Amino acid sequence: MQIQAPINRVRVHHRGATVTRKVTVDTPDAALTIIGLPLCMVDSSVRARIVSPASIVATTSGVRLHVRPPEDVAEPPEAALRDAVRERARLLSAIEALGQQRSLFELIPVLLRAANIEGRAPQPSPFAARVAQAQFVTDQIAAWDAETQRLNTELRAADERVEAAQADLAARSTATSMMAAPITKAVTVQVQGDLAGPVELEIEYRVPGARWAPQYQVRLDADGGGAEIVLRAAVAQASGEDWRGVRLELSTASPLRATARPTLNALRIGEVQPSPPGPRLRPPPRGTDGLFSTYDHARRGAPTVGGAASPGRLRQVERPRVYPLDIMVFGGA
Repeated sequence: MQIQAPINRVRVHHRGATVTRKVTVDTPDAALTIIGLPLCMVDSSVRARIVSPASIVATTSGVRLHVRPPEDVAEPPEAALRDAVRERARLLSAIEALGQQRSLFELIPVLLRAANIEGRAPQPSPFAARVAQAQFVTDQIAAWDAETQRLNTELRAADERVEAAQADLAARSTATSMMAAPITKAVTVQVQGDLAGPVELEIEYRVPGARWAPQYQVRLDADGGGAEIVLRAAVAQASGEDWRGVRLELSTASPLRATARPTLNALRIGEVQPSPPGPRLRPPPRGTDGLFSTYDHARRGAPTVGGAASPGRLRQVERPRVYPLDIMVFGGA
């Protein structure tokens, strides 16, 4: 089943654009072919989905070329304008030719009576011939006047066609109309699910040859006390499609990069959070007694003679005392 999907919206990026087409099929088949797509379409970017109902799934199965029948190929606006101009020129040439013939007929002299010959009777007056001549000239001029009037009517219609073709050409975008192209692209969409009712299909693809640029305009008040800044966008495209009456969206993102929203970690204020892991060091002992545990062990195991340390042995040393340290802080003026 071949169908055409009109353009629903276009998202214009800094370079390139994403085109979305939407169509509703009352009696869909298992395989739908969307025709009339531009030749510059990026085949790998084609995506199809079912807007409604949600129980049906659509997948694209391939992109191919599609040749339009000759009767379906519409005439481009440039050709229509060219044909209207040619028809207008033909009518002007025919009217000018009739005017020249009419002028020549008006110069035909009236038949005169032959000159008298001396000694003979006067020649009869060619009255009948004059009447016939006058009637012939009158009838011929009347016929030419009628033909000229008919050509002038056609000329006015041709002028209207020329103006309409010029207005149509001026109203179109800079893109070439695809309706005049006999060869386009087509996408085959496989539909799976309950096809009893109507199906709303949406197809999306990317095209190059489109871009937009911002334009800023500052409007000052009459008294100079305030100003208004207006942002406009200049859109240019050469995709071969007609974007008149289409909803345009402007994007600063690149269509070739992922545009998913980043996942941000939650930061809770007021609750205890585990400390970040530090270097793997042995924690310090608790209390001041633990600082001298190895010293006390060596002191208890040292042999003594007569209450004094024997030569060559560990000498008993008085355990140092730990005094609290008071710190005084002086503040300067």
